[in-house]
Amino acid sequence: MSTLFLINCNLQKLSFSDSNFIESKFQRVLEMPTPQQLFEKFYFDRIQRFPNKWNYETGVSLIVLGNTEYNIEDFLTIQYRFFPTFNLKFVTLIDFIINWKQIIKRIQIEYNLCKLKIKRMNHWMHHHHPHHHDHHTTLVEGNHKDERCVNTKMENNDSSKAYRSCEYSIYTMLDHLTNLRSANNRSKCVIPKVICNIEFSAIVSNLEKDKESLPHSLEDKDFYLKLFNSWDFSALNLTTRELIIGGYFLLNFLAQNAKIEISQNKLLLLLFTLESSYHQVNKFHNFKHAIDVMQATWNLCQILLPENHELTLLLCLAAIGHDIGHPGTNNSLFRDDSDLSISFKKTSILENFHFQTFHEVIKSIWPQVFELSVKDATIRESNKDITKKIILATDMSLHDNYVNMLTQQKKSEITTMEILSFIIKAADISNVTRPLNISAKWAYLITLEFKDCFNLQTFNQSNKNEDFSCGDIPMMIDREAEIDEDMNFEIELHNTIIKEPFQLSLLLKNYPMIPKGQLFFIDTFAYDFFDKLSTKFPELKFLINNIKSNKEFWLSKVE
Repeated sequence: MSTLFLINCNLQKLSFSDSNFIESKFQRVLEMPTPQQLFEKFYFDRIQRFPNKWNYETGVSLIVLGNTEYNIEDFLTIQYRFFPTFNLKFVTLIDFIINWKQIIKRIQIEYNLCKLKIKRMNHWMHHHHPHHHDHHTTLVEGNHKDERCVNTKMENNDSSKAYRSCEYSIYTMLDHLTNLRSANNRSKCVIPKVICNIEFSAIVSNLEKDKESLPHSLEDKDFYLKLFNSWDFSALNLTTRELIIGGYFLLNFLAQNAKIEISQNKLLLLLFTLESSYHQVNKFHNFKHAIDVMQATWNLCQILLPENHELTLLLCLAAIGHDIGHPGTNNSLFRDDSDLSISFKKTSILENFHFQTFHEVIKSIWPQVFELSVKDATIRESNKDITKKIILATDMSLHDNYVNMLTQQKKSEITTMEILSFIIKAADISNVTRPLNISAKWAYLITLEFKDCFNLQTFNQSNKNEDFSCGDIPMMIDREAEIDEDMNFEIELHNTIIKEPFQLSLLLKNYPMIPKGQLFFIDTFAYDFFDKLSTKFPELKFLINNIKSNKEFWLSKVE
């Protein structure tokens, strides 16, 4: 849904003859006296209960800047650093007065693309800035260029098509990483006052009584740590607000154990920034999955890395950032000629992107983490390199390598670095090891995301000679079914797996393919890995036992 924000200005007082027409093109029009109130509104909206129509991803919001101390460049720098997945367009008041018809038309065109799920995903993955198309700028860290967009004609296409992709206000992975780096370099990673002055504790506090929700006070540490310290944990039943609060308590607890300081406000800012770096509209790979993996990682660290507080903090941070900016697809769906494919040499494309983006976030908000002293003589890598290896270990194409390690090595030969990789891998695919009702909910979501991947693959095969990442957007047609797709899914999501009581039989009736999908994943990946892991570390026997129990249930449904 799209919003028109007016910063320190009033549409009615501008003597627009068509002010009513302008308002009709947006789902809401909000006046914000100051930039800080705008950013506070962004944060408040992102933590609303699902279905959340104000997530800033299923539309393009226009921000008209009246008289403020910040210019458009300042606003863009803040967006790139703290709201990277948001589709925002900033214009000055003068520009809006002169060119409002063209600006509104552009917003409507971009809104259409945002609402078409498969084209939106394709755009995220393959959108090109014109200069990137001509000479693929490497994204490998330490060798990137801060270049500006220009309007040009893309080679190897119809020469009559001029692509103005740099003007699109829609998220792309390429923009996420390159713009974040450029913004960090320009700002020297100093957090601007307009963000520092926001009181995040007030945003996450429960200001109204809600009998169905968990405690939202930052005084409920014991409640949340107990909630997170159980293998029966279900991130899917928590709101975004509750995920951030729980994540805060866990990371604060781990930071105190590791004797590294961070203020309450800055830690909450980190969690809000990470949440804004994931796509709420994704079915599986979203902030809920990130918190779920962090929670599983902490539980496994308590067993395999007891009292190793520094590595536990590093590992849990890597866990929450291991899928940052995930497009809801997989590495095989990246076109060979995409910038990300070429820059990462078609190897662990997503995982390299996740690491580099996550590194920029940590560098910007909590750089002391990479200076933390790790008390383990067997580890010679820097904390940054440890984090990179951990995140790259989540690439499922490397899965057999870790199974072979567990098969061939004696327990005494397993290094601490390898244990870190085993933990993050186990946590990343831990859904099949959770109790059945929780595991089934995740199975439902991954089934839907796999369906999206299949549809995207079909779309790409049917349009091999077309570049829908940047061009032909004006030809798109509003179709009500597709425009309401995201909201309809969120309503279905709530009714299927969040609303209690959860009805597994009804879920399987509506999605009869789930049992076969779960059996395929268990037999192909999970069973062998967790069986060998629990053999090497008997304390983890409960993982393989849960898999066996779940497998037995899925088999009964197939039979």
